[in-house]
Amino acid sequence: MIKPAVVSAVFVLALTGSLGYYGVHQPAQQKLRELQDHVSLERETQALKESILGGVEESEQLRRRLPSRPETEWLLQAVGDIAQAEGIQLASIAPEDPKRLQDVARLSVSLRFLASYHQLGRFISALENSPNFLWIETMEVSRDQATGAAQVALTVSSMWVPPFSLS
Repeated sequence: MIKPAVVSAVFVLALTGSLGYYGVHQPAQQKLRELQDHVSLERETQALKESILGGVEESEQLRRRLPSRPETEWLLQAVGDIAQAEGIQLASIAPEDPKRLQDVARLSVSLRFLASYHQLGRFISALENSPNFLWIETMEVSRDQATGAAQVALTVSSMWVPPFSLS
C-alpha cells in the first residue's frame, strides 16, 4: 500500500510542477514570443527606414545632376564648356523654348559644328558622361564636301524637376 506521505509528496510535486509550468514557464514563453515578434517587427521597420533613406539619398544625388531652375542658360554653358574641352568649334548654339509636361520642363539647346569623326565620338562621350543629366535628343551627321569632316546638327536636352515637398 502506498503511504500517505508518498501520495502527498507526489501530489505536491505534481501541483508544483503544474503551477511552475502553467504559472511561470508558459507566461515566460509567451513573453519571449512577444519579444521576438517585437524585435522582428523593429528589424523590419529599421530595414524599411534604411531603404527609404537610401532612396532619398539616391534621389538627392540624381537631383544634383539636374538644373536648379527651369532655364536653359546653364545648359548652354554646360554644353559650350564640354565642346570647348573637346576642341569642338561650334558654328552655332541656340536655346530652344522649354517644353512643360505638368510640373517637369524639358530644356534643350541646338548646335551645329564641323568635327572629325574622332572629335565627334569624344564629344558625345563627354556629353553622356557629364556630371549633369544630359542626353542627345536628335543628331544629324553628314559629310562636309569641302573638308571631309563630319557636319553635325545636334539637340542636347536635360530636364528640370521641381523640388520635392512632403507638404
